[in-house]
Amino acid sequence: MSWPSATDYQEVIQSPSLCFSDPELRTGNTTLDGMGLPKPVSGAFAIVYQLNCAGHKYAVRCFLQYNPDREHHYKVITEYLKKANLPYMVDFEFLDQGIKVRGKWYPILKMEWIEGDLLNIYIQRNLNDPRVIDKLAEKFLHLIMDLSKNTIAHGDLHPANVIVQNGSLKLIDYDGMFVPGLEGPSHELGHRNFQHPNRNNNDFGSYLDNFSAWVIYVSLVALSISPDLWQRIGCCDDFLLFRKEDFENPEASFIFSNLRDINNQRLTTLIELFESCIYNSNLTEIQPIINSASDLLSTSTEIISEEVPSQVIGASWVWDHVKNQPFHLEVNTRFEKISLALFCVSTTLLLYAINMGIPLTLATLILGAGSFVLIGVFLRRFRVLPSALEKWRIDSNISNLVNQQKQEEKTITELNKEIVRLNQEENREATRISEKQNENARREKSEIDAVDLELNKFLAYNNTQRQSVNQTEAKEVNDQLSILQNNYLYQNLSKHSVQYSNIQGIGSVFKDRLVQNGIRTAVDFTGIKISSWGDTEEALIVKRTGSSVHVEGIGPKRAQELESWRQSLEARYRQQMPRVLPPDRVSSIRAKYQPKYQSLNAVEADAKLKSKEKKETVFARYSSIHRELLKEMHNTRLKFTQYRNDNVKKVANTKNALSKNMWEIAQKRQEFGLYREITFKAYLKKIFTS
Repeated sequence: MSWPSATDYQEVIQSPSLCFSDPELRTGNTTLDGMGLPKPVSGAFAIVYQLNCAGHKYAVRCFLQYNPDREHHYKVITEYLKKANLPYMVDFEFLDQGIKVRGKWYPILKMEWIEGDLLNIYIQRNLNDPRVIDKLAEKFLHLIMDLSKNTIAHGDLHPANVIVQNGSLKLIDYDGMFVPGLEGPSHELGHRNFQHPNRNNNDFGSYLDNFSAWVIYVSLVALSISPDLWQRIGCCDDFLLFRKEDFENPEASFIFSNLRDINNQRLTTLIELFESCIYNSNLTEIQPIINSASDLLSTSTEIISEEVPSQVIGASWVWDHVKNQPFHLEVNTRFEKISLALFCVSTTLLLYAINMGIPLTLATLILGAGSFVLIGVFLRRFRVLPSALEKWRIDSNISNLVNQQKQEEKTITELNKEIVRLNQEENREATRISEKQNENARREKSEIDAVDLELNKFLAYNNTQRQSVNQTEAKEVNDQLSILQNNYLYQNLSKHSVQYSNIQGIGSVFKDRLVQNGIRTAVDFTGIKISSWGDTEEALIVKRTGSSVHVEGIGPKRAQELESWRQSLEARYRQQMPRVLPPDRVSSIRAKYQPKYQSLNAVEADAKLKSKEKKETVFARYSSIHRELLKEMHNTRLKFTQYRNDNVKKVANTKNALSKNMWEIAQKRQEFGLYREITFKAYLKKIFTS
């Protein structure tokens, strides 16, 4: 159906009292720009205007595209958000017949206008105070936790949809929101710089915000640690730190490279976890940001005391909240102290033996062997400590996982190389077949052109013959018309006698002389000639027979009058004479030439038929070849598509495995950090100091 454009809305919004159905909006005034026109805030799917209604401000969202599910979508969201009663949402009302454009009603969303800064503006204003950005990250994490606890996904988290109002966060634009009771597919895919590259219309559920929450949270944490990233990356309204291209190729990403260079364990772990989300091609399996280690994610200890969402309670969550303090070395060193005391006694006896004359070299060897045995005993005792065993187990797990990660990355690289090779081989095969198709088409065209050329030559010759017959026919018609016209002039001019006509300057005497010379009527002469010799001029009358005669007394002047009389008569009858031949005479002439035309037409039709038969023979012959080549091309494409899809599937599966592996490595490294005090050095220190 036809839908209003931004220009249409811009025109009607200038008269709120005429275009709105809502009584309150009809009393409002539209906020204007510097040119005195309604000030729009344009988006991909809607255009928003601010209306001031008796001191109350509203955002009027006018949709730019038709969506048959929009009314149901907002009805379900309205009912669910009222029950959830979250502080992040804005009051709104969906009006199915909200605004009139070109005489028809269209839906709008009437929403409370929120005064505040867009997320990116707020960040830019507070870059010089990392604590503010750190606190903002904490508030954002609370927001995500509350949405998750209520099974809500905004669906399009990005800076323009997150407003900071007096330090609190507000969400706007609920076009892509998911709440229980809504079903997919989704009509929106979210902002490209805040969504996973694999997101499509079939992705619609409570997991929608998992990836975009990672994008925003990691950006906030990174900026709180290194504010100069904002200028270094050149951030703007369209993104914070990351863009879609960074998600498509993290290894070659400039921002990921910069983040990896920052020496901060919390950020390093976050980046590792975030990268694992990028490699996960299944959006439903992307871990929520709130499932990660709280001592890394939270910006203060307050968040640990928050209520944990029921749907995320599990081993990882419990571990995050219980084992968030380092382990201390606890060991009973009684055996070690006894061993150390025996070693000291042995060393004293050995020194006494040296005084008694035992060789120094032998004593040194005995002392060294004893020290080596003692250290070996201590080392063995340390290694069997439960905490040391657990630390080495975790370290071993990390090593295995890292090796597995390297193998998976190698597999992905090899599979991608294979895909590239398959693409190249497919292109070579397709090019070879395409060249054969082009050659087949060229030969077919060449033969068809030869048949057409032969026919065109014959048609040109036949057309020349037809034109010749046509010209002969036209000439005969013209000749017959000329005869008819001449006879008409002759018959009418012969009716005008010289004797009985009034001719200026020519009386009866001269008329008798004209008759005596054979000029009785206007048809008997065709003109006059004036000849002169010296001062004498003589007039000659040109007779119809072509001869000229001089009539006595008829000089140049009388001859001119006589000629004028004849010309006036001829001019009158030329206007009245027939312009075309009578139809019967024309039909008679055409019937005379019709057999010649029929013969030429028959020859032409026969030539065209033979040419068509030749071309059909050529088409049939080359069509067979063309079908074989098309079949070969189809089979080639099908074969390589199957090969490629198999490899692409393997890449996706390997990336999913890599994602889970990277996630586990990050968690294991965090767990390993809790055992940082479990060292052999600390063990020895405990032996000697406790």
